[in-house]
Amino acid sequence: MKLKIQLTSQVRSGIGAAVLSVLIGLLLRTFPLGQGLVRLSYDLPFAFGAPKVPDEVVIVTMDEISYLELRQTYGKPWDRTLHAQLLRKLTADQCRLIVLDVLFADAGPAEADEALANAIQAHGKVVIGAEPVDIVKQGIREGEAIRPPEQRFRNAVNKNWGVAAADPDVDGTVRRHYPGTALVPSLAWLAAELAGAAVTRSPSNRLTERWLRYYGPFESIPRVPYHEALKEPPGYFRDKTVFIGGQPKTVFPGDEPDEFRTPYTRWSGGSTSGVDIQATMFLNLLRGDWLNQLAPWKECLALLFAGGVFGFGGAFLRPGLTVFLGFVGSVGSFLLGAWLVWQHNTWFAWMIIAGAQIPVAVGTSVLSYTKLLSREKEAAQKALRESKTLPMTVTLVPQSAAVGGPQPSVSIPDHELVGRIGGGSYGDVYLARNAVGLYHAVKIVFRQRFETEVPFKREYNGIEKFMPVSRLHPNLVQLFHVGRNDPAGFFFYIMEVADDMKGGQRIDPATYSAKDLGKELVQRSRLPIRECLHLVVPLADALACLHSHGLVHRDIKPSNIIYVRGVPKLADIGLVTTASSTQTHASYVGTEGFIPPEGPGSPAADVFSLGKVLYEAAMGFPPKQWPDLRTSVLGGPEGAEAIELNRVLLKALAEEPKRRYRDGSEFCEALRSLQQQLAALGRR
Repeated sequence: MKLKIQLTSQVRSGIGAAVLSVLIGLLLRTFPLGQGLVRLSYDLPFAFGAPKVPDEVVIVTMDEISYLELRQTYGKPWDRTLHAQLLRKLTADQCRLIVLDVLFADAGPAEADEALANAIQAHGKVVIGAEPVDIVKQGIREGEAIRPPEQRFRNAVNKNWGVAAADPDVDGTVRRHYPGTALVPSLAWLAAELAGAAVTRSPSNRLTERWLRYYGPFESIPRVPYHEALKEPPGYFRDKTVFIGGQPKTVFPGDEPDEFRTPYTRWSGGSTSGVDIQATMFLNLLRGDWLNQLAPWKECLALLFAGGVFGFGGAFLRPGLTVFLGFVGSVGSFLLGAWLVWQHNTWFAWMIIAGAQIPVAVGTSVLSYTKLLSREKEAAQKALRESKTLPMTVTLVPQSAAVGGPQPSVSIPDHELVGRIGGGSYGDVYLARNAVGLYHAVKIVFRQRFETEVPFKREYNGIEKFMPVSRLHPNLVQLFHVGRNDPAGFFFYIMEVADDMKGGQRIDPATYSAKDLGKELVQRSRLPIRECLHLVVPLADALACLHSHGLVHRDIKPSNIIYVRGVPKLADIGLVTTASSTQTHASYVGTEGFIPPEGPGSPAADVFSLGKVLYEAAMGFPPKQWPDLRTSVLGGPEGAEAIELNRVLLKALAEEPKRRYRDGSEFCEALRSLQQQLAALGRR
């Protein structure tokens, strides 16, 4: 009976999750709310597919350099005698087809127009563009009309003129083919018709919806600047289809920008010119490799299937397995979408499945499973309360043994703890006086503050490895003794004590305040750049010593740089551990703002942290404000020094570890070189 009730509950939960997942999928597919996921389904496969670079088309670009080289005037039509000159060259080269993505709506100088018209007729296979214009009455757009080429050029191309336009989506990205209007075909369609594309043999195919297959990011199609095209050797354009068009990126009042977003814009940020769009549409039609969207009924069937499988099936699995299978399903949806694009010229809204249906199904299933466990627990507790025959055994745990219980008494051999001067998550630092009256710092690390034995042992092993290294460099805080008290549950280490902020090594326990770089910056705001280098170069050298022995610090920041007899030292070495390129062996610790993007635990991560210290000291800005530079420094006597320092910091604080200084040794060498540069700069 119990099994039957449980199964019925799971079935009910599974049906509910499936229905919810399916409804969300269909709603997102149908309404504007989900169109962002639909568009992403089209865009993402282009990020992972290998570009197919076409070789049958060459674009002659009317770019900014050509405007300057050929002495054209911005904001005015291109000199048509140059077009005539280029067309004569293309004709001599036996170019297969010429597509002029240029508007010739108005008459120009008679001699230039006649020369261009004659050059067009001499070639015989030339297509030119027309312009769509809005019909506006009393400030209201009532439709669209086509502004054709001037009559002389219409006669020259023998009616081979089409609308040169694109069809951007609401986000500005061009994804669909522009077919033209009901009466006038597009420029790309006419060009494909002249080139003999199979799809153009039936006029009824023209208005069919097609989706662009891009052959790569901007400039994937071979291109030649206009001014260089005129100089290419004879035969360069033989058997090629040549598109001519584009305009400078500099836009003047009244001009429309000739730049469009493509799927590649999402990750590259670049844009594509209109002539590239026209050439891509032409190639799609010529090759027959445009993309088709899966039929609506097939997409809905896929959404029904995905919602049903993941929604219903998840109710019968444990949460961990459900989440794992959900991840596999999302990745599988992407792989299926990419495979259909690159192998079958088809795309569908797979992101609705991967980004909405599966997460909803997984979340609902996990929630249902949690509620089921809660109900079972309540039933078991109720049965236990009602039972009078089961014996009950209670084990009392002493309070002192519980995690977070009273702290055990602490004693350090031959030392008197005179006051707590600092602490963290795992231990406390005390000012201690030894048997002959000298002051040291003692850090005590408690086992009970760790969740398990493993990190406690790891911290102890790190200190154990650091102790002999601490004596090898004057800018590492020196450890005198490491000990442990297993019955009391702690280990400790005795080390140099920092100078007092006012008295140096003349320490009065009643007023003692350890001198560190953090307090120094609070008092002084920032340090002169040369003083910063004088401070950080020996610290980088100390870091190099640490790295050369396979250790990393993991928590370099101003408050962990102390002064002992005026010498800066890397202190708070409680997080020192064995170097690792990942977080597998080193726990994720450190201080926000000084931790690199990949996390702590590697020599390059220590370099990043010390670089942030140098930045904060030199600019007086908090570490999160990088890469801002203080205007008063740049504009002051240290301006040239700040620029040179910034060059070093750009590498030390690079986001990618492979672009950063590899370890303390490389960083120290760069800083010393910078010191020499600044010294030479000062002499000049």
